[in-house]
Amino acid sequence: MTWSAGSWLHARAVDSGRAPTRVATYGGLLLAAAARTVLVGLRTTTPPFVYAGCLAAGLGMGLGYPALWLATMGAGTGGATSATLLADVLGTGLGAGLAGTAAGDGARHAVVPALTGTLLAVAAVALAFAYVARRMSDPGRTVRGTEGER
Repeated sequence: MTWSAGSWLHARAVDSGRAPTRVATYGGLLLAAAARTVLVGLRTTTPPFVYAGCLAAGLGMGLGYPALWLATMGAGTGGATSATLLADVLGTGLGAGLAGTAAGDGARHAVVPALTGTLLAVAAVALAFAYVARRMSDPGRTVRGTEGER
C-alpha cells in the first residue's frame, strides 16, 4: 500500500466535512501554482524553488486525484467507473509520452524551453481540472428535485 501526504490531507479534509469537489479544486490550483514555481526555479536556476514546487505538486496531486474517484464511485454506475479508469490510463500514457518526447528533444537542443512547454501544459491541465472539479457532484449529495424519483 502506498502512502502520500496529499492523500492523507485529502482524507482528513473530507473526514472533517469538506466537500470532495472543493478539496479537488484546491488540489488543481495547488498543482498549477507548483508548476509555476518549478518554472520560476528553472528560469532563475534556483534549486529551492524547484524542490518546493515539486513538493507542492505532489501535495496538489494527492488532494485532487482521490476526489475524482470518490465522485465516480458516488455515481454508482459501472460505465462511469470504467470510463474514469480508461481516462486515467490514457492520460497517464499520453502525459508521460508527450513529456518524455519534450524532454528528449530538449536534451538535444535546450532543456529549459522544452520543460517550459511541459510545465505550461501541466498548469493548463491543472487549471482545467480545478474548473471541472467545481462542477462534479459530491457523493452522497442529493440533487434538488430528485428526492423521491427513480
